[in-house]
Amino acid sequence: MTTELPLCDGCGQAAAPEHLRRRLQRLEWATRFRPIHIQIVFLSRVSSERDEEFLYAETEKEFAGEALALLNAVGIAGKGRPREAVLTEFQRRGYFLAHVLECPAEGASQEELERLVAARLPRVVTRLKRSLKPKRVTVISRLLRPHLAWLKETGLEAEIAMQEEFPAATGLDQAVRANEKFHPSR
Repeated sequence: MTTELPLCDGCGQAAAPEHLRRRLQRLEWATRFRPIHIQIVFLSRVSSERDEEFLYAETEKEFAGEALALLNAVGIAGKGRPREAVLTEFQRRGYFLAHVLECPAEGASQEELERLVAARLPRVVTRLKRSLKPKRVTVISRLLRPHLAWLKETGLEAEIAMQEEFPAATGLDQAVRANEKFHPSR
């Protein structure tokens, strides 16, 4: 007798209990630093497997990977500062990082990963419309480029832009600063 694993609501993958526990932990971490009024949602393709690369992780490790690149890009120093202080500043500016796949890909092939992303995008749009309600969505993953036109046609009331330069700090920093109306005064 085989038992099928349930599908995770954060990524659509078959989910063992440990996967679900980790997903709920990451959801709790991210919710803690979610701004009340979101100015910009930075949308990435898939969440990192390593906690230090997951922006909202409660860990003693320094920010790394995508998390550090995003912080550098928006002009927030992430090195040598307490994580909570960094995340509070990110939150105060009205920024929120979201992933199409909220869980790591866990060994999925490129084809499977693309299938999961395509299947999750409608749910992401629903979350953007009903829950997050940002003024702007900045796509920071080049691998989401094929979906950009579709995202723009979904009726989101947010401006949608592709950030070509990410993770190059200057490109994203310029994009954020050029859109002062999309984030609170510093």
